Amino acid sequence: MITCTAVQHVKPGREAEVERLMQALVHDVRAHEPGCSIFEFVRSQTEPGTYLVIEQYADEETFARHRQTEYLQRMLPRLLDCLETAPDLATYESVGERPAQEERRHV
Repeated sequence: MITCTAVQHVKPGREAEVERLMQALVHDVRAHEPGCSIFEFVRSQTEPGTYLVIEQYADEETFARHRQTEYLQRMLPRLLDCLETAPDLATYESVGERPAQEERRHV
């Protein structure tokens, strides 16, 4: 599993535009990328204009395909124009195996 985060600091007055762009991206990723199990866009409750993207991909290949999608490439210049600085990106990989989900039984 590959997990990525991106912190975005949006220029004042551009928040609504970023939210529209990112909501469209969330929709596209969820509709067209089955190897992406998580793609969330959230807003800070304490820091105005600060957002976080959380992404999780099955593997490096799936993540690489995401970065090459036409819809991501099309929206990135518009998104970057709305940000005060480049996003703060971080990438993580899973440690160990994911345990199989256990079936829960109600007593």
